[in-house]
Amino acid sequence: MSYASLDFAAQKLEVLRLTMGPEGPQVQPEVVDIVGGEPLKLELEAFYAACQGKGEDLVPWKDAFEAMKVADLVQKSVAESLANLRTE
Repeated sequence: MSYASLDFAAQKLEVLRLTMGPEGPQVQPEVVDIVGGEPLKLELEAFYAACQGKGEDLVPWKDAFEAMKVADLVQKSVAESLANLRTE
């Protein structure tokens, strides 16, 4: 049995596991390291670096181009939705 506590503000994950020790049940705490920073921003920065051939992962140009097309469609859809709200 385990209990996990995630603190979004402090970006800290603590897991408490109930295990059977030589003297009976015991709780084993474990703190999981989380990379600091805003997750979406970090993901976008990693993607951008990969598109430039930097970083740990390489992204084929075809995949990068398709992802950028999707991002462009999202931006256009948001802009269109905002424009429709203003005219209503």
